[in-house]
Amino acid sequence: MKASLEKVLNKLRTKKRKGVSFDDFHAGHSLAKRICELKDIGFEIYSQYEVLPTGCRRKRYWLMKEPA
Repeated sequence: MKASLEKVLNKLRTKKRKGVSFDDFHAGHSLAKRICELKDIGFEIYSQYEVLPTGCRRKRYWLMKEPA
């Protein structure tokens, strides 16, 4: 598994109920792409948009189930 995938997966595992968003990673990190890659290899990941106080929207992701 690529280092960038490992980083996202580890963050998903540690944040648990809080979930992760792009704010949890350094600039230039493609979180949506890594989430898609994790889903492709069998991870079940839930996502939901949240609205920030500024009116901007961002997606937050939660790890629901790991592949068997």
